[in-house]
Amino acid sequence: MDDEFRMLLLLSCLLYVTVSVSGIQHVHVSCSKKEICALRETSVTLTCSYSNINITTGFWFNLKDKAKWWKEEDPEDLTLDSDYAGRVRYTEMTNSSSTLTITDLRERDSGEYHLMFITDKGEKYQSSAGVTLTVTGVGRNCWDVSYTDKRVCAMEGSSVEFSGSYSHPSDLSVNEVFWHYFQPGTSIDLKTMTHVANRVEFTKNNLTLKINQLTKNDSREYRLRFITNDGRGFSGKPGVILNVTDLQVRVSQSAVDSEGQTSVTLSCITSCTLPNNPTYMWYKNLQPVTNKPTKHNKLYLSSSKDAGNYSCAVRGCEELCSPEETVTFHPGRESQVQLMATAAVHHFASDLVGSVPSDDQDNVQYASVLFKHSQAPKPCPDTREEDDVQYAAVNISRSAAATRLVADEAADDPSQIYSQVQKRPT
Repeated sequence: MDDEFRMLLLLSCLLYVTVSVSGIQHVHVSCSKKEICALRETSVTLTCSYSNINITTGFWFNLKDKAKWWKEEDPEDLTLDSDYAGRVRYTEMTNSSSTLTITDLRERDSGEYHLMFITDKGEKYQSSAGVTLTVTGVGRNCWDVSYTDKRVCAMEGSSVEFSGSYSHPSDLSVNEVFWHYFQPGTSIDLKTMTHVANRVEFTKNNLTLKINQLTKNDSREYRLRFITNDGRGFSGKPGVILNVTDLQVRVSQSAVDSEGQTSVTLSCITSCTLPNNPTYMWYKNLQPVTNKPTKHNKLYLSSSKDAGNYSCAVRGCEELCSPEETVTFHPGRESQVQLMATAAVHHFASDLVGSVPSDDQDNVQYASVLFKHSQAPKPCPDTREEDDVQYAAVNISRSAAATRLVADEAADDPSQIYSQVQKRPT
């Protein structure tokens, strides 16, 4: 039994450590990047992790520099090499990982960098693998893919475009370029995927991918990949993260004021921040709202005359309207007002009832809210054919995310902000 145990222990050790002819043991390491390409006069960081080593001393070395060593089979510390003076530092050296940083890179710094460890017993361990660094001058290329945008938010049903660029060693040429979903272990050209092939367009001269008729299932990470004439492929990571959102009208209620008027706020909500400071449009009973106070993505109502079916859209995508939200004011006991909101939803119908009781001690009464979901939204009107009225709407900045709670602005006085209606001269 003891012999079997010793054999298993020996085999386990061999998985991690092998011994070279020179007597230096080789330890298996895992490096964050096996190949790095960097421009001259920039900085680079190399990191590798390992296990089962109790380190007393550790250092990095460049295999290319072995001619400088006293013995070629006995590596020497980079920090002792005058060619690296003042340009290298070990930002981490522990029993499990090590990090080397080289600044002010020179082309002669190119090479394969490895680790050497010395234990408290005087045993030497060399990393079995290393990091290959290529330093190139301006005008010469590394393997690289870059993207114009890192994150894109787009409306459901609309189209979106994103582009990228690539570079590669100058002695190679590119045979194929395509966009693909990020899926570990596979890179399939989107143009060959049947469920999206009829909705994607690829422009090779500027490497632009366009996706039409967006659905929420298109919310993914997209990467540009190129394959060179030597058969190697390269994808830039991370790629472009696309989030597809729809519009929803959210209703919030406010306290009844001293005159018995209930203030109601409608917010046009998205799940991500749309680009280019979008302008929000509001509709009541399929007609543009032109005479009510607005602010950012919000519409403020304060009278029983405001009862109706409300929806919102984004200028430029007016045909992609939100489901309607029906607001009805019902006079109740004393000055109490009941607000009924009916939200149209695509996929299901359900009833959700919520109410906030009045506070008799403070003599402030609140609206009770009923949400009732119907089946399908109505289309928004085509405002492009309206010639007589310029509709008021307010740009929303990136800092005012649509998902921010409307309670954040409860202290604002919406009566100070009004839409302007301008009629064209006849």
